[in-house]
Amino acid sequence: MAFNIMDSIKNKIAEKKEVSEGELNELFEEAVKRGAVLAQLHFDAYGEDKDAVKDALVEFVGRISNERGVLYCVGEIKDVIERKGQFSTYSEVKLLAADFESLLNISLKYGPVAVEILKPHKIELTVDQAQGLLLTASSTTQDYVSFLLQRVMKPEDFQKLQEHLKWRVEYGKKMVEGSETPKEENKSR
Repeated sequence: MAFNIMDSIKNKIAEKKEVSEGELNELFEEAVKRGAVLAQLHFDAYGEDKDAVKDALVEFVGRISNERGVLYCVGEIKDVIERKGQFSTYSEVKLLAADFESLLNISLKYGPVAVEILKPHKIELTVDQAQGLLLTASSTTQDYVSFLLQRVMKPEDFQKLQEHLKWRVEYGKKMVEGSETPKEENKSR
């Protein structure tokens, strides 16, 4: 499994042994053969404090490296530049995700400016996997919308929306399973 291969990288690093770029690439190749996805993600940051901008990206890359499904993560943060009193920089993060779903989840959660899939050159998904990915994307989008709406809606209206969204999730599951509309909520929405 890909996780065993990445344990090898983590062990070498933990033992303070140097991992050559060639060894790392060999381990990446083996992991990709077992379903992992190697990608380059690009993130940016800006603000009024030069050090805070750079520190934010350092902390950001650290959080990504601890996400579920991240097998390897290293980021390079570019020099901070100043323009009209604002500071900005960007980072390039090389990441090995356990699978495409893990990469999608990281992209949805952290919102990179760009994502380049380096390897494999072709990704095949079963219909079940594709449906799962679409539901994950839909759920994440609903979470963002709920977060925003919670700040602008009256509490009672927001509660009604939450109940409706919960019903939608159940309804969607039933549709995929080929069942009928959830019994209690068989009314028009």
